[in-house]
Amino acid sequence: MRKYASIAILISFLSLGMQTVFADEMPANAMPLSKILENLQSKGYTVFREIEFQNGLYVTKAFNSQGENLKIRINPQTGEIVEPKAKATTLSLLDIAKKLENAGYHGISKIGFDRGEYEAIALDKDGKKVDLDIDGKTGEINKDWF
Repeated sequence: MRKYASIAILISFLSLGMQTVFADEMPANAMPLSKILENLQSKGYTVFREIEFQNGLYVTKAFNSQGENLKIRINPQTGEIVEPKAKATTLSLLDIAKKLENAGYHGISKIGFDRGEYEAIALDKDGKKVDLDIDGKTGEINKDWF
């Protein structure tokens, strides 16, 4: 009797695992992948390294037009971006470059974005190389002091 109970439990676990595998199959009415990627590019997303179908959605990492590296989830049938929702609060790389130049910095060799803040390397008015922190929302510039 125990043998049959063990077999029944094993079959239950296997069937549960099979349902999980089948639930992650691509829907028959999914858009072609090239259309999904074209849609993302038209919305300003760039530099895709990988795209994968997971849990009913396409998942990729890409940079948006503000230079943020984001994990994006896309509906395979509509091409709609499910996550992240659009945010318009961060200044773009172009805005940051203009703010730095207007503040007298030149020879900008690097601008990067991480956790709401830009970091830049540039030359100041005296030609000295400086590391700068720039608030991603306000554009306020602060020198990094060592």
